[in-house]
Amino acid sequence: MVKLVNDIEKKTYLFPGQGAQFVGMGKDVYDNSKGARKLYNEANDILGFDLADICFNGGKEELDRTSICQPAILVTSLAIVEAFKEQGHEDIDCFASAGLSLGEYTALVFTGAIKFEDAIRLVHNRGKYMEEACKEFPGGMVSIMGLDDKTVEDICGIAGKDGKISPANYNYPGQIVVSGEKGAIETASNIALERGAKMVMPLNVNGAFHSSLMDSASKRLEEELNRVQIWKAVAPIAANVNGRYISEPDEIRSSLVRQLTSPVQWGRSVQNLIDDGVEEFFGVGPGRVVVGILKKINRKKKINSIDKFESFRYN
Repeated sequence: MVKLVNDIEKKTYLFPGQGAQFVGMGKDVYDNSKGARKLYNEANDILGFDLADICFNGGKEELDRTSICQPAILVTSLAIVEAFKEQGHEDIDCFASAGLSLGEYTALVFTGAIKFEDAIRLVHNRGKYMEEACKEFPGGMVSIMGLDDKTVEDICGIAGKDGKISPANYNYPGQIVVSGEKGAIETASNIALERGAKMVMPLNVNGAFHSSLMDSASKRLEEELNRVQIWKAVAPIAANVNGRYISEPDEIRSSLVRQLTSPVQWGRSVQNLIDDGVEEFFGVGPGRVVVGILKKINRKKKINSIDKFESFRYN
């Protein structure tokens, strides 16, 4: 996707996941970038429907579908990369990359491990498999703020008497998303408030992502991944499943399979990048979710939001 060059100053590119979508995203880069238009048009041909029109004009309900928003966010993020390159950033210096859940696929295209056309098909099918798992095993997700990891894990252990439940996203210290069956989610929410949580907020999703309730989707996705060529990444990826760097094809494939049923270790991924000396972060894609989380983890680093055409001079 890009040419990566070495530099003394370590830079990292981060990509958003599901939930970053909004109607109108990417229209500015489509209008101003030949490379961005090419990606949207390629995606339309691959998918067999007008993804660009859904991104730019909606409706919102259709864009929010898991099987639609996942390829939509991936394409928009990479279209922003293409537009960014055309504005005088052809050589991109990258120490490592990372993506939040779905964003890991974007990072893998960015670093040359997966072809764009393969990634589009993968995330579209990933979304369909997740939708079907949600229908088969209904569940939900809730964000708990103000409690430490151990307390939330203990709460999940107690709430487990009312159904399957587990941590799904360790976003930053004091903010964890839990995922599971609805009865267990309700119990966990009540206990969290009793134990002093600052906020307990249900997420607008129709299933229990990153939990064992996604096991059927994970198995189907594994079959898809086994048919896709994966190359060694030009720059390592801080993997969702453990925050450690991956770059070899076998470990990439394994990580993507495990990701659907494992908690996203986003806070650990970012902290490992910081500990390894990254001085500048670029949040690339629609919305500013990854930038917002990064600022919760460490405000001292240089943080750039590359989310729309006018932002390419950096914030």
